[in-house]
Amino acid sequence: MDGYGRIAHLMTRHPEFAIVRRFGKLSCQDLLYLQAEIIYLEAELAQLSERDRNHHDRRDFAHDWWSLAHAQGGEAKERWKKTLKMRSLLRQYSK
Repeated sequence: MDGYGRIAHLMTRHPEFAIVRRFGKLSCQDLLYLQAEIIYLEAELAQLSERDRNHHDRRDFAHDWWSLAHAQGGEAKERWKKTLKMRSLLRQYSK
């Protein structure tokens, strides 16, 4: 065993030798980017919600996730796709 494998083995057997960078600045920058992306997506979802509220076939989306998730047509599916994108981003952000 050579190189990184040997070092990793040593660090596993002797945790007091485990020294790794946290990349704090980059991690914070990434969180800020995620936050900005979530804020932008939040505004888009609010606009889509308002649009759907005034559309006969999409009025139920605000209180019936099943209708939203199984909607047909481009505009109807757009909101669900953005909702799933928001879910993914929020999971990343929360970790």
